[in-house]
Order: sequence, then C-alpha cells, then structure tokens
Amino acid sequence: MSILIAFGIYVIWAVAGRQLADWIGFPRLGRIEGWVISLALGCGAFLTIFWFLGLLGQFHALAAWTLLAIGLALGWRQVPPLFKDIIATLRALCSLLTQAPWMVRLLVVACVAQAAVHMVADMAPPIEADTLHTYLLVPRYWASSGRYYHPSHLGQASLPMLMLVSNAFGLMAWGEALAQILTGAAMGVAASMAVYSIARVFTERQYAILSATIFYLIPSVWWISSSAKVDLGWTFFDLVAIWAFVTFLSRRGKASVWLLVAGLMIGFSMNVKFMGIYSGVLIPVFLIGASLLRGTGLRQTG
Repeated sequence: MSILIAFGIYVIWAVAGRQLADWIGFPRLGRIEGWVISLALGCGAFLTIFWFLGLLGQFHALAAWTLLAIGLALGWRQVPPLFKDIIATLRALCSLLTQAPWMVRLLVVACVAQAAVHMVADMAPPIEADTLHTYLLVPRYWASSGRYYHPSHLGQASLPMLMLVSNAFGLMAWGEALAQILTGAAMGVAASMAVYSIARVFTERQYAILSATIFYLIPSVWWISSSAKVDLGWTFFDLVAIWAFVTFLSRRGKASVWLLVAGLMIGFSMNVKFMGIYSGVLIPVFLIGASLLRGTGLRQTG
C-alpha cells in the first residue's frame, strides 16, 4: 500500500509541476525529460509550501493532504497526458531494448529488479543509523508537535529542511515505510531519470539509458535508496540544475527559462543539503566563463 501511495504522490507532484511549467512558458520536452522537470518543480513547490505551513504551526497530515488535493486540482488536465506519456515511454523503451546490445538489456533488468528490492526494503522497519537518529527522528518531533522547529537537544537538528519535510509528511500520512519510499527508493529512480536527461543533451537515447542504469547501480545509490537519508533528494535537484544549465548553454528553446530553472533547482538543492552550495558557486562561475569565451555578454543570454 505504501508503494501505491508514494506513486500517487509522485504523480500529483508531476502533474502540478507540469502545470507550473506551462504557466512559466516552459518548452515541451521529451517524455522522460518532461516528467523530470515536472517532478522537480512540483516536488520542490509542495515541500517548500508545506515547510512554510510548518512555520505557521500547521504541520499536520490534513494540511499536507489538502495541499496535495490543491495540486491535483490545478494539474487535473495534465493527468491523462501524463499517463499517456508513461505508457508510450514504456513501449518505446521495450522497443529500443529489443534492438539494444545484451549488456544494456541486462543492466536495465538489473535496475528494475533493484528498484523493486528497494521498494520492498523500505517497507521494513528502518535499521540504518542516520535514518533512526536524525532523518526520521527530527521529522517525528515536527509531526508530534505540529510545527517546524529545531530540537536543540538533537545532533544535526539544524540540517536543511526540504527532504526532511518529505519524511515528516510520510510519517504523518502513513508511517515510516512511506517516508522511506518517498525520500529513498523513489528519489533514486528520479535521480536516474535526471541523469538520462543530462545525457540526452549530448547523445542518443540508447547511450542515455546506459548512463542512467550505470548511475542507478552505483553501490552508494543502493545503500541510500533503502533509507530515509536526504542525499538522493539533494542529488536529484542538483542533477536537474546541471541539466537545465547545460541545456541553457546549448541554447535549446527559451534559454532564459532554462537559466531560471537552474537557479531554482540550486535553491531546492541547498535546502536539502548544504553541499548544494557547490553547484550554487560553480554554475555561476561556468556561466560567466562561457559568456566571456563566447564574447556575447550576459545580457544576451535570453
């Protein structure tokens, strides 16, 4: 049941994010790339608003479900196209894999099996130390008190809040299993899709799939996917920021929109983990460097 609820939440985040993308005039993308940008926008917006409600003392399951209902209502027209895209993507993937080398097919099968293992593992009681002592304990204090605050007697209680808010929502809505799936297993899949999106800027679909499978089979991704650690959420937003930036540099579609999204994703990334500051520093440096090399000046980036 936790897996179905998590899938439904991710669908709502995606349709709300797709509606937000339409409102800001975002260009239409490929199916997987469209899912990635929609999920990033919808997830980031939901968690930020829910955190703000926590500051107001409204950190309750009812407030979170109401917020999700609003997101679904706003993006209701995006639901049929989204499911059509999912079905079409699965068919295209199957067709592509029939022509792919056996090694690529083997890696894809391994990733699917690994994702299933993570989903099942996340439904078990957590045993990972950081999950027990920080990543679920701090949100548990928020959920029990109905507000966002820093429990001063807990170590690392002042961590950035974005994915911890996801854990808090999971605890309020269904329990530890939902919290771990939302922040762990599901975010691992989302981050792999972001890797695919970056690769598609430079190469063909088959090699992009290979890139995503190699990323997903990294041992550290295995480990974090079976926990409530926030690292995969940070990785996801960071990768989307990098994808938006390299797409901006390639001048695909409305360049200024991609730069806006890159900045927004850096903000989400830094609100998940302080390490997001690296992208926050490096991307502006690369932006200035690319502008100087091209001799165009920043004023012509839009």
